[in-house]
Amino acid sequence: MVMRGGPDGHPRCNAFNNIRPRALKGVIFPQLRLRAVSAAIACVAALPLANGAFAAEALYDFRSQSGDARAWLNNKGFVFQRDEPGPEQIRYDFDSRGLTIRTVAAATSVATKELPASDRVRQPAQLTVMWGVSQYPTGANWDQGQRREALMLVVSFGEKLVDVPRPSPYFIGFFLCNAGSQNVPMRGRSFPRTGRYICVNGPRPGTEITTTIDLASRFRATFGGSEVPQVSGIGIETDTTDLSDGRASSWVRSIKIAPVNR
Repeated sequence: MVMRGGPDGHPRCNAFNNIRPRALKGVIFPQLRLRAVSAAIACVAALPLANGAFAAEALYDFRSQSGDARAWLNNKGFVFQRDEPGPEQIRYDFDSRGLTIRTVAAATSVATKELPASDRVRQPAQLTVMWGVSQYPTGANWDQGQRREALMLVVSFGEKLVDVPRPSPYFIGFFLCNAGSQNVPMRGRSFPRTGRYICVNGPRPGTEITTTIDLASRFRATFGGSEVPQVSGIGIETDTTDLSDGRASSWVRSIKIAPVNR
């Protein structure tokens, strides 16, 4: 990962601290009390750098890393949910493809990062992800209500919290799927106004693809309006909860957010 500075010093939002896990998709585990995914990835204002400039790009490159992947992610500012499943259920590793994520049992895992001011990019911004799926979770199909996926990248926008039906910034979850509609924004139950989930492609297992998304255009097409907040956070998620065969495997080589060349 290429880092461009530490935390920006602004206080973190705590509006989601009492929201239970899985609320981002509308599936709540009553036995756990964790903040929602969207809280972890979007609580800091979309502010420019102190000198008024924005970052040229925010690049997270996992290709050259090694060692304990969970510890490495924590050290770089990614936060896991408190009751994160252990390696007996979900494994994070590094190999020649980058960061690999493998579920060996039905479970969910989320690693989120609030972007410091030094990583904020001026809108219109473009997201470029190099990623792939080795094994799709059997039975996952958002069209049929099985809201599960091997790999999702969640992008949050700004800090404004919209309190319908519970506080949340705007966010979009981009994922890969082998069943169901593609490029169709879908709503969750808990955040029907502020959250959308979009399958952007369905590559063959084992095939790496590069996905490029104009975030400003996608935000306007999804939520409307003319003003687009800066990207304030990202999250990497895998979810095979409730599936009879919870196995899945995926990887992400790199994540880049940069201004659109216009």
